[in-house]
Amino acid sequence: ITGRIEELEKPEPLTQNQQKFRKRMEDLMNWRRDIRSKRRVRISAISNQMESHLDKITDLKWIGPSVVVTDTIDIIPNPSAEPNLQIVTSSIYGDIKLWDLRAEPIKSERKHIQQFKTKDRFGRPASLDFGLSPYIKLYRRWKPFATLMSIYKSLPVLLTGIFTHTVPLKYVRATPKLSGVKEVLEDRIEYKAIFGDSGPLPLQLYIGNLFGEAAVA
Repeated sequence: ITGRIEELEKPEPLTQNQQKFRKRMEDLMNWRRDIRSKRRVRISAISNQMESHLDKITDLKWIGPSVVVTDTIDIIPNPSAEPNLQIVTSSIYGDIKLWDLRAEPIKSERKHIQQFKTKDRFGRPASLDFGLSPYIKLYRRWKPFATLMSIYKSLPVLLTGIFTHTVPLKYVRATPKLSGVKEVLEDRIEYKAIFGDSGPLPLQLYIGNLFGEAAVA
């Protein structure tokens, strides 16, 4: 079947009526839909249990596209042209953890590699991996690259929230819209973010605790 699957992936010119008919037929067949189940979002990256927070997570924030937190906990302007994919979380236990979606998965929990097909698949047609998140390799194999602990008089501070300076982003639709075709909730529609110059941003984190106190880190 060499070349056969690649040939099927090529765009097929259809009239408007043919597009509407194909869309209607695919809506009637669950196995032909863009997603494998009726759930709107599927889980990909999950932190490893031994590396996770010890109590309830109270906040989760994206660091933002224009700054990066280093391994030494310094916040610097992002030196890369790619947007930053780091997030910061806090918990009621008083700890703050920093995560990076570009991190390498930990070497334990190897049984999940085969289950979620995270090994390299060179030469496979793209359609066989359609809908598979690039972050699935971090499923239960994700660990933070830094952890901070808030302590007052040897007791953990009960953190309730964190705040970072970010900029509003503009999103544009990446999936082309077919004329005359009605879309349904199960359709996969992709958007991409437009990153621009955000200007100077304060390189700080703001945290609050259960007792109404605020701090700057």
